[in-house]
Amino acid sequence: MARSLRVEDEGKRVARPNGSVLGSIATVEDGIAYVRPKSGLMDGWSSWICGPPCDGAAFPLDHGVIVDVDGEVVIVEPEQAPLAVGKK
Repeated sequence: MARSLRVEDEGKRVARPNGSVLGSIATVEDGIAYVRPKSGLMDGWSSWICGPPCDGAAFPLDHGVIVDVDGEVVIVEPEQAPLAVGKK
């Protein structure tokens, strides 16, 4: 698991290991990073990702998906996150 994100990480790109950019870290508050999604990323998925109502604003990043913080990029891999209780 990667280190916790800090205020110094604000502005870094959030990307998958293959390089596809998902957005950027808008802010870090109380150890929680909020991602500003790349334009168009949330189309059709916004309520699934950040819950209704969702206007495409910054959403909290699950720390469990962070696999590395490399220079100016936060690498995430959703498949790395443990399944929530009750989900199969």
